[in-house]
This record gives sequence, structure tokens and C-alpha cells, in this order.
Amino acid sequence: MRGLAIFFQVGLLSAFALTLFSSYRFSLQPSGAWKRLASGGAFLTLVLSAFLIFQPWDELFIFLRHSKHLAENGIFSFNRFEKSEGIVDFLPFFVLGLLAKLGLPLLETNFAFGILGSWLCVTAARRLLIELKVKGAEVWAYPLLVVYPPLLLNMGNGFTVLLFTASLLWSLNFLFFDRKPVAGWFLLSLVPLIRIEGLWFTLLVLVFSFKTNRFPPNKSLHVLISIGVFIPAFFLTLWRLRYFGHYLPVPVRYKSAIGNGFYALIGARNLFLDLLASLSVIFIWHWFIFPKQRVQNNEQLRLAFKLWGLLLIFCMPYYFSGGDWFPPAWGRYLFPFSFFGFILFITLFESCSTDVFKRQSYFQLLNAVLLIILTLLPFGSISKSFEVLFTPKKSLSGLHQKKTGKSNFRLQQLSQLGTHLKNTTSPTAQIASSELATIMYFAERETLDLLGVTNSDIASSPLRTPPKLFSKATRRNELPYLIFKRLKPELIAEKRPSIVYAFDFLVTDLIENRELEEINDSDIFLALSRWERRFQGLNDELFGGMTELKRIGYAPVVVKYGVSFYALYFVSPQEKEDHFQRMKQHGLIGTLIRNNRL
Repeated sequence: MRGLAIFFQVGLLSAFALTLFSSYRFSLQPSGAWKRLASGGAFLTLVLSAFLIFQPWDELFIFLRHSKHLAENGIFSFNRFEKSEGIVDFLPFFVLGLLAKLGLPLLETNFAFGILGSWLCVTAARRLLIELKVKGAEVWAYPLLVVYPPLLLNMGNGFTVLLFTASLLWSLNFLFFDRKPVAGWFLLSLVPLIRIEGLWFTLLVLVFSFKTNRFPPNKSLHVLISIGVFIPAFFLTLWRLRYFGHYLPVPVRYKSAIGNGFYALIGARNLFLDLLASLSVIFIWHWFIFPKQRVQNNEQLRLAFKLWGLLLIFCMPYYFSGGDWFPPAWGRYLFPFSFFGFILFITLFESCSTDVFKRQSYFQLLNAVLLIILTLLPFGSISKSFEVLFTPKKSLSGLHQKKTGKSNFRLQQLSQLGTHLKNTTSPTAQIASSELATIMYFAERETLDLLGVTNSDIASSPLRTPPKLFSKATRRNELPYLIFKRLKPELIAEKRPSIVYAFDFLVTDLIENRELEEINDSDIFLALSRWERRFQGLNDELFGGMTELKRIGYAPVVVKYGVSFYALYFVSPQEKEDHFQRMKQHGLIGTLIRNNRL
């Protein structure tokens, strides 16, 4: 496995070298062959980077479950028997489900979507650079754009941020630079179908077009455009209302916290980290040092800066509603703003290199210092992209490391548990958990969502009481409040699901300095005690804790496969006999482990 990774690394460097060489030769002797080679090398660079970076994020499997159900049962829903929507990226995953009906594999096709999205972002940015009259942009855009770290990192997590950003960039290009209004308005009408916050972007573009007199002089046509651009979103809303019973997806209702001071403060902190990690502070800094007279004298550049400001406004609601927790290196929700900023940075740098930076050398020094600082940031996109691309690769060895910060271990653990539950529960069994993604995708069972992103009952509950903004000392951070914004702890007692899975039970994290093959029954009891103490605060608030599970008759079960996999979950009195019978049929022989501390 190590040799395969080295093969991709060598191929990546070779592809990027080909892109540089072809761009250089084109600058000396323009020809279609060199341009095609530069384009092909850039695309190959992205493809090989994707293979090295690819690591699906756990949440992705919530989305893929919708596509899976559409392909298998014709139902675009998180659950099969109870229609529920836990997705805001409607169009990409609906199309993914249709492609899966044709036999294409879900995860691999979604991986290809990420590569397609990155290439569409690069081609849109290249077109904008050409429109902004950047010298050599026709070919030099390729090697410059494919090295933007957040572009590479977002290509490997499985989300649709790149397809969404590409749709924004191409719509702006068609409407304001290429002057292809029909294509621009049509693409803009599809943006809300790709991701629901595209409605906000579409509204901003309409207002901006009105303010800058970009509409046709014919008022009737003006009105038709304003109405027509929302028609696809209108029909999607009607379908959603009829299909799911609400015009907004459950995640939007669950996560919305606009107006809450605690979440606004956390969002501002996350915005600051994303600005650093995505290098956006460098782009903003160049706006301040760039001669303003040049902006005033260049209509296209002045327009580009206004659109950059529009993209910043577009990104703000996410941050000041608290948002989710994602690695700052991705800058996932800031990406439309940061990537457009990178386009402007290339434009400004090319323009300023002949005067400002030569005349005032301290600008160069400040740029170098700022770049070094951002490069050294442990959470920055530069350090993270180098880490995943060029550190020695042992593809499977990471699965045996501790779970802390190891999402590959997490996916392995939860997918194994999901497969175990699929094999040892009845097809009609219901699994309750706040872990909705990987477990449920592989378990293929109906889910009782304890988190809230697919559960309307929780999404309609009020925001939980946030912690104090200022405290001398606290043992709890804000992450649980970002993940569990709303609670309804009585759900298990009301619904009585067959299986309850609470939080990670990883023996290697709970029992230090012991190999898995050395762990015995007494270690398991100790691990149970430590696990209960560690997660008591979360479990109590989420569903009443271990005491509540015991009161309504749930019994803890620890399963073990060889020396590599342990898991803890709880089984209901009604399911217990059937569950243990099915486990025996699969060669799992043992006794029910009861924790006397419950």
C-alpha cells in the first residue's frame, strides 16, 4: 500500500511539472498543443491529488443514504418507512441516486463529482482571470489555481462545496463578464437546487443587478427574469412541502441560531480561523495596499471587487448562526469568498509586481512574514494539504491508531458496527443514535435520530441553554453545543427503538498501554466504567443517560470481532432474544455483559 501512495505522489509531481513546462513553452511559442498539455497536466494534477487526499467525512453518509434509498426504493429520504430529509444539497445527491439506479457505485461516483467540481472551479477562475486581463492567464492560470490548498482539501471530503462554488463562479462570469445573460440566469436559477442557501445568493445577485443597472431596459423582461430565476426553487419547495411536510429541510431548521449571542460569538471565532486557514487574510491585505486609483480606472476590476464583497455577505449568515464544526483548513463555508479572493490576489499581484512591490520593499517583507506565519499554522490549509499529500503513506496502518483526530479510524469503526447490526437485527428493527451517518448507511435499518438533523421533533424544539460566555474556568468546551443545538431526551422512552448506540466505545482509548489481544473481561468492565464517566454529561442531556436506559429495560452489549473491533450498544427487552439468536447464527457466542454501575 505504501508503494501505491508513492506512485501517486510521483505522478502528482510529474503532472504538475508538465503543467508548468507546458505553460512556459506556450508563453514562448503560443500553440494549441502546449495549451492542451497545460490543461491536461492540471486536470491530472487534480485527479492524482484527489486519490491521495480522498477521505470521506462521516457526515457524507447521511447524504449518500438519501441517494441509496432513491436508487433502491425510489424514495429520496433518509429513512425508508418514514420520509425524512437530512440534506440541503438536493440536486447533486438526487442525480447521484439516479446514476446509482444505472449501476454506478455511490461512493466512487461522488468522488468523481468532487474532481469534476474542482475542475469546474479552475476553469471558471481561469475564465475570470482572462476577463480581468491578467497577462498569461490563458495558460498560467492552470498551475496557479490547482495549488490553492482549500481547493485540494475540499476535493477529498465528499461534500458538494466545489460543485456549488463552480455554479456560483460560472453564473457570475456569464452575467457580468462574458455577457451571456441567458446562460447566466439559467445557471443562477439552478443554484438553489444544488444547495438551499443558493436562494440567498440568487437574491443578492438580483439586488446587485438591479442596483448596478444590469437588467435589460424592458421592464416586463426585468420582471420576468426576477420571477423566472426562482421558478425551479419554487417547484422544489412545493415538492418538499408535499413529500416531507415542510418547505425547509430539517437541517436548516435544526441548525438555525441567528440572533443568539453565544452562537454568533462562536461563529465569529470560526470565521476568523477560516480567514487565516484559507489565506484570505493575505487577499484582504492586498486590497489595502493596492493603488485604489487603478481600481477606479478599471471597470472590470472594480466590478470584481464588488462581487467579492457580495460573496462575503453571502457567507455571513452561516457563521453568525453558529454553523457546524469543520476543520478550518477546509474553509468549507467560506470557500466561495476565499477562492474568488485568490483569483483577485493573482490579478493584483500580477498588476502590482511592476511598481508597488519594486518601489516599496517593505511590502514584500510583510507579505513574506505573513505567508510564513500562515504556512506554519497547524490548522492552516497549507500545512494540512502538505500533510495529506506528501507525508509517508501507509494506507491501512492509520486504522489501528487512536481515534482522536483520526477520521479514517472512525469510519472503519462505525462501518463495522453498522455491518454488524445489519447482520444481527431484523429488517424492521429501529436503531436510535446521534451517530446518523456511517453506522446507519451500513446498517440499512430505520433510524431514530437523536441528533436532530433528520428529526422534525427535535428540529422544532427550542435552542438549548448555551453555556456562559465568560467563565473563569470550565471543563466543557462549546463543541457539544454546536453539534447538539436542540434536545428532546424523552424520544427513546416514547419510541422504544430496538438498538441504542450512544458514543464511541473504543477500548484502546479507554484502557491505556494495552494491546487489543491482551484485553480481558475485567478490562472491559473498567472500560465501561470509564466510558460511562467520560460521556455522562452528554448522554444525560441527550436521552436521559444510562439511568434512563436501565429504567426502561435496555441492557448493554459489548461485541468483539477478533482482536481489532469492540463496540458497545444497548438492546431493548423486546429485541434481545432475537438479536442474540442472530448473533449466534453469525458465530458470535458469549454472554450479556451487565454493568453493575448502571
